[in-house]
Amino acid sequence: MKRGVEHRVEYMKKISLVLILGIFLALSACAQIPFLDRFQGQVTETAPTAIKTKIAPTQTATPGSPEKEKASLTIWVPPQFDPQGPTSSGELFQARMDEYLSEHPSLTIDVRVKDLSGPGGILDTLRTARDAAPLVLPDVIALPRSLMETAAGEDLIAPFGEYAGQFEGKDWYSFADQLARIDEEVYGIPFAADILIFAYKTDSLESSPGSWEELLSNPKPMAFPASDPQAFVTFAFYKSAGGNIASLNQSYVIDRSPMMEVLSFYQEARQVEVMPYWITQFETDEQAWNAYTERQATQVVTWISNYLQTEPTNTSLGALPTSEGRAFSYATGWVWSIVNKGPDQLNLSTEFIDYLTEDRYLAEWNAEAGFVPPLSSSLALWLTEDMERTLFERILPATTLIPSEKIQEQVGPILQEAVILVLKGQLDPEEAVSQIQEALPDR
Repeated sequence: MKRGVEHRVEYMKKISLVLILGIFLALSACAQIPFLDRFQGQVTETAPTAIKTKIAPTQTATPGSPEKEKASLTIWVPPQFDPQGPTSSGELFQARMDEYLSEHPSLTIDVRVKDLSGPGGILDTLRTARDAAPLVLPDVIALPRSLMETAAGEDLIAPFGEYAGQFEGKDWYSFADQLARIDEEVYGIPFAADILIFAYKTDSLESSPGSWEELLSNPKPMAFPASDPQAFVTFAFYKSAGGNIASLNQSYVIDRSPMMEVLSFYQEARQVEVMPYWITQFETDEQAWNAYTERQATQVVTWISNYLQTEPTNTSLGALPTSEGRAFSYATGWVWSIVNKGPDQLNLSTEFIDYLTEDRYLAEWNAEAGFVPPLSSSLALWLTEDMERTLFERILPATTLIPSEKIQEQVGPILQEAVILVLKGQLDPEEAVSQIQEALPDR
């Protein structure tokens, strides 16, 4: 039995020796296989990198991180402000955006050109996108005052709210502050203004008449859109004479005395042919301006953009004549408005708009685009040698915003009809004012 045990022990030793030898030979063979050698080396070297890569997305997934996704702004502008258009103002706009992008390399800006009206126009597209494709909504939109009012009324654009404070340090003219607001809420940041101005042929008049009396004392035909359904010029004369428009029971009330004064002025101007009956054919500012440039009239009340964008020869500018010669004008203009796409986008949008309303840039861009900058600090930079600084220093602080779209729609056509009848001699001023007052309560 002892021999049997010794035999088994001896046998186990032999088996163990064989196994150890087999393992040693297998390991030696593996060392001679090139592919396995490379695979083992890769695992050893790349394992730490693989772990870092796996963690990295978690680290870069924080909101607004440029490593995760690039921030972007979508801007809508009308064709006249196209940065790729054939205009020097477009080139300035593009250069300004390029400067901004160089300071914000993680940002992209997508500019889309949209018509102001019609199918596919700015408001039409905003309405459609809001309900059907909100992801294609813009962040920033260039709007004229009239469309800003409509867009705000339909909640297509957002009030600036707390973001408006970013622009409070700028030296806006009073009319620009009015241009920005609807019911005390800021819905747009002004970047271009247009004001009513008096232009005249220098070979016909020695100087600009400051008052209605001076205008009538040197009878020369004066053009303005007398049949304008918005009645801008008549509204301006009425406001300059101290008239106001009050709201009452969903309608509007005018002051009889100032309106009587305006229509009496029209009657006298018709009699001395400063306002000949044929100006009642002009419904648009463009028609009146063309009559002036074609010398049917030697003086005109017009928007200053007509003068700045055409630069006619033999023409000088003056303030709008008023009843007592006090400086006064009406203004409208363009604003940058925003769409509410969340706080991150609102912050990006307001920072971008702030960059586009810097005083020196506004002065340069408005000079090229043919508008007036809405900042007083831009005035000296904007004026050219041919334009008198004292004129605009006098006019701009005394300028106020045009009547609202609702007033234009309800009161404008009533004034239009009365003005036409007075200038054609078919109604006297007292009858015309009574007609206006009778028509208003029924609106």
